Amino acid sequence: MTSYFSKTIVFIVFYSSIFAQSEMRKNYIQLTGSCYDFGTGRDLIVDVFFTDQNGDHFLGKSNDEGIFTLNLPLAASMLRFDSKGFRSVHLPISFIGIPEAAIKFSFSVPTTSIDSASISLENRLLWSVNDGGQDYNVVFTNPNTKADFKSRAANNLFNSFTYPNIPPGEYNVFAMDRLGSKFCETTLALKRGFTFFYFDIEKCSEKLRSTSRTLESQKHVLYFEQSSFELTGRSKTQLDSIANLLKTYTKAAVNVFGYTDNVGEKDKNVTLSEYRARIVSNYLIARGVSDKRITKKWFGSNFLASSSDKKLNRRVVVEIINTGQ
Repeated sequence: MTSYFSKTIVFIVFYSSIFAQSEMRKNYIQLTGSCYDFGTGRDLIVDVFFTDQNGDHFLGKSNDEGIFTLNLPLAASMLRFDSKGFRSVHLPISFIGIPEAAIKFSFSVPTTSIDSASISLENRLLWSVNDGGQDYNVVFTNPNTKADFKSRAANNLFNSFTYPNIPPGEYNVFAMDRLGSKFCETTLALKRGFTFFYFDIEKCSEKLRSTSRTLESQKHVLYFEQSSFELTGRSKTQLDSIANLLKTYTKAAVNVFGYTDNVGEKDKNVTLSEYRARIVSNYLIARGVSDKRITKKWFGSNFLASSSDKKLNRRVVVEIINTGQ
């Protein structure tokens, strides 16, 4: 009996510890960076403090190279960096979006020696994103000031990004695919100082998929060199965006229509248009689009797009349609 209760207690303590660690990660963000001498660019050894409603607290210290890696509580409203012989840096901070994991941000802040003139810190937006591996752009717009910030959110070390000198105010934030379709949108109130923002694009996309949202029909044209069925770099970029869009809008189907110009033998043009349609279809399939959603047809030199410009006839038309099923 004693052994049973001992094992039960150990089991409860073990899982309670895991739960506590998980909850702790939700209440912190991870910071890495430095405080540097504005005059020389040298990273300084600093003591870092934060302020919350209970007062000031020591957060940590940078290493011998001047780099700090710290866990900052979401309850903090101010950061302070102290280094002997230099002016203290007081940095107002705010958070938008509660992270569901240990989110990392990287930044550096300048300071000056005590006998030098002080400098003012610009406002910064530091944002981290959970993108689920999607290909997208993020746009921040301020409807009052007409400010517009656009970022291609490519993967980096922490999947976090920084906008310096961004004015405080109300912003609309949305993610859009490479075809320009919005698939995630939120609002953001930027304050003075540093704002840490977590944008969960993946959760937003999951919600979109769970509600079976559909999109309007679209048509995209891919062009080819004469007598060629090889995809150009531009065409591959278009197809990558189309594939990502189809992963989000699962009700959509695809028509792939191949064409040629009217130079050469008609039968050979039909074959070339087939190759073009198949190469486009196979590219989408390789990017995760089910072949059951793709309809392929080829028409050779029939249905010319232009009677004067043959380049416009060497094409594949990709139609994205809502099946309504």
